[in-house]
Amino acid sequence: MKQRKFLANNKAAASATTDAPRNEPEEKQSRLSPWTRALLLLIGSVCIFACTVAMCFALVNRSAETDPLPVQEPKELKYEVNLQPPASENIPAELEAPESVYGSNRLNILLIGLDTATNRTDTLVLFSVDIATKEAAMLSIPRDTYISGNFDDPRLNQVYKESESGERGIRAVKEMVKDMIGYWPDYYFVLDDAAMTGIVDLCGKIDFDVPEEPSYCDLSAGIQSLSASKAMKLLTFRNDYTEISTEPARIQRSFLQTLLTELLQDEEMIEYNARAIAGFADTDLSADDLAYLGHLLQGADMRSIYSRALPGEVIETDGKSYYQVDAEEAIHILNEAFNPLDEDLTVYDVNFRQLTGDSGEGSYSNFGFGNGQNNTGDGNTTDSSADTSENTDGSEATEAPTEPPAESDPPAESDPPAPTDSETTP
Repeated sequence: MKQRKFLANNKAAASATTDAPRNEPEEKQSRLSPWTRALLLLIGSVCIFACTVAMCFALVNRSAETDPLPVQEPKELKYEVNLQPPASENIPAELEAPESVYGSNRLNILLIGLDTATNRTDTLVLFSVDIATKEAAMLSIPRDTYISGNFDDPRLNQVYKESESGERGIRAVKEMVKDMIGYWPDYYFVLDDAAMTGIVDLCGKIDFDVPEEPSYCDLSAGIQSLSASKAMKLLTFRNDYTEISTEPARIQRSFLQTLLTELLQDEEMIEYNARAIAGFADTDLSADDLAYLGHLLQGADMRSIYSRALPGEVIETDGKSYYQVDAEEAIHILNEAFNPLDEDLTVYDVNFRQLTGDSGEGSYSNFGFGNGQNNTGDGNTTDSSADTSENTDGSEATEAPTEPPAESDPPAESDPPAPTDSETTP
């Protein structure tokens, strides 16, 4: 019995042992290992990503073929180091713009029509040009303008003559103009017989429509080709001309506009003309300065530019007539087209002598001779020592005038009142 039970148990155990291996492979065949599942997921993700990228490229290519996007060129970066404008296209690169006394884009050039026979400056025109906008303007300062100063005849066209003419006379004229308008002219250009002869030779001829009966000269009316001598008659006055008027100033500006238009017609001749003019004219503009301005304004019709005379009226004092500038109206014109300063001029900046009011009556500045160390606007200083000056009758004064107190020093209460015009004006 025991043997049978032992065999039966061994058979059952063997049967159980035989059945276990048969069931284990079936369970393993029904499940995937974690590594296998991870690998399959990775492969699937890569396939999806690749398909997405391929689809995007296909859409981009299709869009580019049907409606291409405009290609924009990269913009060039520009850096402004200062406020100087870029050179005009027709100005050679080697030419630099003339420098302003005030570092401004606006240049003011004092054109001086000089009568060498009388040593009087019968034409004074402020020619202003903005090198950024190429805008030009002209302003006449009438020759009979009533001025402050120790002059035998207190009118503007006497300053050059009574300041011993020449270099000192030019400096005196610049000082006087600065004292009146409130700022220094940057440069000057003298139009005398020699300069006019050279300019007319360069132009070949100057056709100008002389107005009907210009009473200050003896030219015939109508369009005519002017020689140098006839052209100078437009810039100077006959000795017997005594009328106080701005009409001659208008004619003078009109002629100068015509002259500039003729000089600027031919672009190929601008540099040649500039070097020639710098050689025979009395000016502190260099040949390069003239060439730069010529190229800048080339082709412009100077006859259509802003053109004015200082506004004013005729006054009478001590039996003589003078032109008195209206300061308020003058300030408006100066600020509109001529002022190179950062701020507008005011009545405190200008000094137009008036017959009445606080205008410096009875006192003077030593124009042309300097007041102590007086800045002349060109970087030089002049000594205040007085030299002998020429009188209007051609004689020489043996004693220099005594230097009066500065205009800015108010008189003490005990001082006598300032002398009237009849006492100070000869």
